[in-house]
Amino acid sequence: MKKKLTHNLGLKLLSLALAFVLWFLVIQIENPKDTTTFTNIPVKLINTELLDEQNKVYEVMNNTDTLRRVTVKAARSITDQLRAEDIVAEADVSRITDINTVAINFYVQNAAVDSIEGSHDLVRLNVEEKLSRWIALTYNTVGEVAENYIIAGVTPDQNRILVTGPESVVEKISYAKTEIGVAGATTDQSASVAVELYDAENNVIEHPQLIKNVNYVHMKVEVLATKEV
Repeated sequence: MKKKLTHNLGLKLLSLALAFVLWFLVIQIENPKDTTTFTNIPVKLINTELLDEQNKVYEVMNNTDTLRRVTVKAARSITDQLRAEDIVAEADVSRITDINTVAINFYVQNAAVDSIEGSHDLVRLNVEEKLSRWIALTYNTVGEVAENYIIAGVTPDQNRILVTGPESVVEKISYAKTEIGVAGATTDQSASVAVELYDAENNVIEHPQLIKNVNYVHMKVEVLATKEV
């Protein structure tokens, strides 16, 4: 009797194993593993305020905060539903290395995947000390007033600009300049005009981390008629 029960148990275990194998094969046929690729996935930098607290500024190098390609492997039922918005790539600046690189962590929102890989796995930063400087503001008039009129004076509402940014960039700034058009004017002119920054060789300086305390200044131009003597 005991031998018969043992024999039946073996058959039952074999049947169970075969059933599992059959189920697994069916799943693989009906819902096989699949791979899908997404392009131009942005990397979100988190905890960047830690650099600001250290009086530092950063710049992302070589567009490493954008992933040219992200490849996800999962069951087809999942990959068929995935969108680019479901892919999350984050770089935690609190874990920045001595060579200013930050590892990228990947995950997919609300889905279980087998693997996820990006075209690169590090964000590279250029980190510098933050510097603030007051820069002298110069101004020009553009064009000629009408015949028999002259410019009696030009008055900006301020004569200097506070600029904050990476030390290496701010140190190159020689002056700030703004221009107001007066072509054909017969009356006083006033306008809010943009401020641009220049180096000593009169080249415009632009940088994403440069911040001016004002981007526009208000200018007034006094225009007077000339008198014949």
